Amino acid sequence: MEVDPLAQRVTMEMLGTAYRGGEVVEQDTHTLKMTVYFTHELKLMLEAAGFTDIELRSDYTDEEPTSDTDFVVFLARKPRSNRDSVVQGSSG
Repeated sequence: MEVDPLAQRVTMEMLGTAYRGGEVVEQDTHTLKMTVYFTHELKLMLEAAGFTDIELRSDYTDEEPTSDTDFVVFLARKPRSNRDSVVQGSSG
């Protein structure tokens, strides 16, 4: 595993193995590159993209995330613009 804290990137290798009849028939190595974002960064990106009512959830539950949370889920709304509403209203 390689971590670049300045670029906020993590690079990992994953070994995939296919079995047939209990015997290994194929193996392949895959490189996974992930960019890591902090929750406040993602919230700012969502706001900049026009999302509102942004809420965070913990590990696919309705609980608020804590420092012990493994996975944060973002819920947000993207309001329709006035232009979209006019186009939809005039097309019917």
